[in-house]
Amino acid sequence: MKKINKIKSLNDEQVIFSNLNYVDKSQNSRIAFNQEVVYQYTNTEQFDLSLYNKIYGNVYYGKHNNRKQVILPDTTAIVEIDNGENKVYAFNFVADAYREFKDRMDYYKNNNILNSFYSINYIPIEGYVNFEDSYESLFSEYYDTFIQYIRENSYFKKIRNFETFLEIFSQFISRSTPVTPFTATKFISSKFCAANVNGLTLTMQRKDANSYIQKEDLLNNPNFNLFNESANLHGFIIDKNEPWKMHFNIHSPRAKEYIARYEQSSDFFDDFYIKINQYDIYFLKKYLFNFYNRFVEDRPEYTETDLKSCNREIRTKLTKIKRQPLSNRKIQEELNSPASLDWWRFYVFTRSCEANLGWTQEQFDQLVAESYRFYKDVDKDQALGYTDEKINSQTVPKGKIRTYKF
Repeated sequence: MKKINKIKSLNDEQVIFSNLNYVDKSQNSRIAFNQEVVYQYTNTEQFDLSLYNKIYGNVYYGKHNNRKQVILPDTTAIVEIDNGENKVYAFNFVADAYREFKDRMDYYKNNNILNSFYSINYIPIEGYVNFEDSYESLFSEYYDTFIQYIRENSYFKKIRNFETFLEIFSQFISRSTPVTPFTATKFISSKFCAANVNGLTLTMQRKDANSYIQKEDLLNNPNFNLFNESANLHGFIIDKNEPWKMHFNIHSPRAKEYIARYEQSSDFFDDFYIKINQYDIYFLKKYLFNFYNRFVEDRPEYTETDLKSCNREIRTKLTKIKRQPLSNRKIQEELNSPASLDWWRFYVFTRSCEANLGWTQEQFDQLVAESYRFYKDVDKDQALGYTDEKINSQTVPKGKIRTYKF
């Protein structure tokens, strides 16, 4: 990482800086931004401190822990940021860091250190967002696609109850994956899930990440260097692809000072995050129950054809049969109950399809049996860990080679 010698740009009366390096303000905004200097590390603490750039490999920041497990914030540590305008939420340590960052920027503004002719917004309009809102929205979009799949394959008559619905839906999953995420684990790791679910991200403006001009407008703002520098000094890094976003850099020394106010152990991710695979089956149940009831509401009947012989003539008898929706009581009982073997099998099938694995039927059945035995005889966490390990260790075949079925 290129290091820039410290250049004092403000006197001590204007602002008290820490002894950390900051961006060389003698350069123009674009050059200074591309220097990607955030902090100077000691020899014993080496981290990649380039500005956050989701195009170059940081798409999982705050979504994966150090064991590459998909995670979400423990909402007990999420608090509201008091910014006086919008209700914005983030981790408690992020809120503390932002408050001090804002105090610094307010000082610059009130003392005319910021160029008053070029306003720059440092008040967040969005912080932590609940992933389930966008997950549910995406899942609901699958409905029309699923109906089209049923129509194309003439499967309407085959769906008579929830069990037959689940069988047909498993075929739909096999066809749609790996492009389409179905489990919460896969969704969070996908392009469909915003970075803001990590509890570490603050968005300052609504702009188009695909617009080069909108990025240029911000990068060329004479106040941008001071904005970037101040963010760095309080543990934040600016998103290089969307410079109107700040991400709390959990690896930086300054950030660790904020985190230390709330941490309970030596494992940051254990203190502040949960593993989402613990809830994968719950969400699959929830949305598929809703899917099925919606399907029953839209198509309450199916026709059964029966051939009968009468006076040496074959006659066709058509009987309309009503599909039965799942009651709210039944749904709640299922949601609150441990996963049955069928649901566990459906989950392992979905995860395997999302990973585009080319199991044989025998390999798939063996994984289901072994992992479910862990689930029943040991505990859920080890069963899920075992499943993930087996899935992640497999070589993904070229193309879609899928011979196993739910």
